[in-house]
Amino acid sequence: MNILVRQSGSEFWLCRPDTTWEKDSEDFYVPDTITSLSYAPVLFTRICKAGKSIGKPFASRYFERFSYGILLYPDDYIGKGTSGFCQACCIDHTSFLPASMYEKNMPESGKGKFSLYKNGKSIFTYGNGNIDIIDIIEKDISEVSSLTYLRVGDIVASELASLSELTGTSDEKIRISGDIDGEPLLDFNIIMK
Repeated sequence: MNILVRQSGSEFWLCRPDTTWEKDSEDFYVPDTITSLSYAPVLFTRICKAGKSIGKPFASRYFERFSYGILLYPDDYIGKGTSGFCQACCIDHTSFLPASMYEKNMPESGKGKFSLYKNGKSIFTYGNGNIDIIDIIEKDISEVSSLTYLRVGDIVASELASLSELTGTSDEKIRISGDIDGEPLLDFNIIMK
């Protein structure tokens, strides 16, 4: 299983290994070599039918549900060129993509507002029923499938904002939570040493 991620504001894709996937919102114990983290909120779906070079009009056949999550990136590696960025994408348990997902018709009902919080304070909000979430997902499936074969279980994700600072060297424990229309979605701690 791969986690294929479109970077915010970019035409480029990256691939995170399945060892980065944290679907149960378990606490993240930051390795000693990492002193600070950035984050990117994401919209994602799981592929339910294998395919390659999928046209956008047919992309809806390749997923059934969607959700939101958050990707963590160690700042210590980001500034060290291409190899450092690649290493930043491979740290275990840094792709917080919850197992609970929502039906395709949810945005049509005017619902689907995603909010992220750091220690109870809002750090990101997205959607309100006016954004065509399904169109974004279909476009992404079509584009990434022109580059790579999608297998059942692969995750296709789109960063919804550029990387933002999440922790600093003075932080010891940070609680990250998220919800959709007030319904809990994510809730975990980041524990720095």
